[in-house]
Order: sequence, then C-alpha cells, then structure tokens
Amino acid sequence: MTGKYNKIILLLFALIAGIVWQHTSYHTVALSFLLILFFASKMYKKYFYSLALVALFSIGAIHHSLQYIKQKQFYDRVAGKTFSIVGIVKNIRNQESRRHKQCITIDTYKHKTLQIYTREQPNIQVGDTIAVNNLTCKKPIKQSFANYLIKEHIAANIFTDKMNYNVIKRPSFSFSRWIFNKREHLLEAVKTKMGSRPFAMFSSMFLGNKKIKKKENDRVKKRFKLWGILHFLARSGLHLIVFLIICELLLKCIPIHIIIKRLIILLIGIVYLLLSWPSISFIRAFSVFILYKTSPLLNKKQDLVYLITVVCFLMLIYNPMQLFFLDFQLSFGLTFALAILTRQNSKKPAQNNAEKK
Repeated sequence: MTGKYNKIILLLFALIAGIVWQHTSYHTVALSFLLILFFASKMYKKYFYSLALVALFSIGAIHHSLQYIKQKQFYDRVAGKTFSIVGIVKNIRNQESRRHKQCITIDTYKHKTLQIYTREQPNIQVGDTIAVNNLTCKKPIKQSFANYLIKEHIAANIFTDKMNYNVIKRPSFSFSRWIFNKREHLLEAVKTKMGSRPFAMFSSMFLGNKKIKKKENDRVKKRFKLWGILHFLARSGLHLIVFLIICELLLKCIPIHIIIKRLIILLIGIVYLLLSWPSISFIRAFSVFILYKTSPLLNKKQDLVYLITVVCFLMLIYNPMQLFFLDFQLSFGLTFALAILTRQNSKKPAQNNAEKK
C-alpha cells in the first residue's frame, strides 16, 4: 500500500484503540496499541500526524464515554418515574404480538429516540408532532441490551396498553411521511401480486423488511438453512451491488453521456435506499457506492480499500458502539479482506508483464 493509504488506516486504528480503551478493561492493550501506532507514524516524519493519532484516540474514548453518560443521565431522570415527552413521529410499525399491536418511534426535542409499544393503535401519522403523557420505563437489567439500545440510538423501549397523547401539529406536507407511505404502498402492492412465500423472500432479500408473518418467515428460513444459504435472507451490500449492476447493464443500451448515466445510477441508488429498510451492511455498501461513483466526477482515483476505510472511519466517529456488534465487524472485516485480495490480484498481471519486459 502507498503511504497515503497507510496514513488513513493508522488513523482508523487509533480511533478504534480509543473506543476499545473506553469500552473494556484492557487499558494496557489499548495504550500499547496506540504507542505502536505512534512509533509507526514516525516513518512519515510529521509531528502533526503523530498528534492526529493521539487526538483520534482521545476522540474515540471521549465520544464512546459520552454515549454511556447520556444513557445514564436519561435513566437517572426517568427510571421508575412518570414523565411526558414532546416529539416527532418517525416510524409506525405493526406488531404480531397479541399484547402490543404497534411500535411508534418518536424523536424528542432533546435528541432522544423512544420506541413506544402500545395495544391500541393511536390515530397518528409519521411527521406528526405529538405530546405523550404518563409514560414509565425501567432501566435495562443486562448491559448487553443497554449497549444495543445505544447502538440503535434508542433511549428506551416503553410498553403501555393505551398511549395518552395529543397531536400538537400535523404538517400539510412531510417528506418523512411521504417516504413512509410510499414504502408501505410498495410493500402492499408487491404482497397482493405475490404468493406468501415469494413475498417473504422478496421482502427480506430486496427490501430488507422483516414485517412478514412469523409462520412464513420461519418456513423460508428453514428452506434456506437446509440449502446452506440462510445469510442471503439478511439483505447486505451484495443485494445492492446486484441491483445496481442490473441497472447499469440496462443503461448501457441507452445512448447518453457517461456522466448522465452515473448521475442516473446515483439517483436510482438513493431512491432504493429511501424505499427500503437498510441495515449496517447495506449502509456500508451504499456509502462506498456513493463515494465510488462520485470520485470520477471529482477527478479522484477510485480505490476500494481507501473508500471502505473512509466509510468505516466516518461510521465509527458517528456511532462508536457499532464496533462491538457482529454485524459491523463481519460487514467491514469481510469487505476489507476482499478489497485487499482484489487489489493484490490486480497487481499480479502488471508485475508479470514488467518481469517479461
């Protein structure tokens, strides 16, 4: 790898070391790792770069610490108490549970996201500003579940038979409501034109939506498990790449400028993201796709290893807790390995040609 790629990878490792320092008790290991990175950076003979390693180590540790502090402060204020919130409805999801029929996701003005599970379906829409009263919640008993809530940016899950609420404002137009309705209409339109089993497969593999009957979901999972391809049901970057490759092949038949084709592919990718239910691996693939397609437009070289490193760096800066969950580790670990192998294999023909000359 060139020095340019080594530099950003070392910065990424420094950030990871800081997050690990805060999350685990292996402080000596994390500090030793930072020292190794620090001495490795001496090859660049730049004092500023060494300071950047230390700064990113500190940023990773501080940001991850703040995630715990904010969660603790929230539960110290509300755990075991009755409280009220005012926020905007971001999502409404039907549940198969006999006790709770709907899950309503609300973003409060204090940047907290609550999921309220209720038996009675309230008369609200996505995009509404509502006030919810007489809520109670408990602090998670297991730290693993508390970590999961932090990773998902959820302050708490609240369960109630009836939601005591008032609609404060319903905007005449809401982009989030428009997208939500389009997704739901698309899902219903596909469901009416497919059998239950094909719909379960299509919904899971291409839309990333698990809102299907448990009986059909288990039946499809059993068949895929028997074939040894159960991972295909968990929509990943592979599904996005296959979809976009098909779109690119179709666009090749249209005689338009290549820049316009790239812009059309970008637009198709964005629409696909908005009309589906993305996962970590899908967001990773979509981010790399955006950078990969915009690089030629900005006269930048396309390098997959470099782009994946940048995306991983940005995602950990945004949410350090992701580092400790298997979906993030597998998504980036496998992608890094494949990208590095692809680069090495692409260099071999050039080296062989040079040796022949």
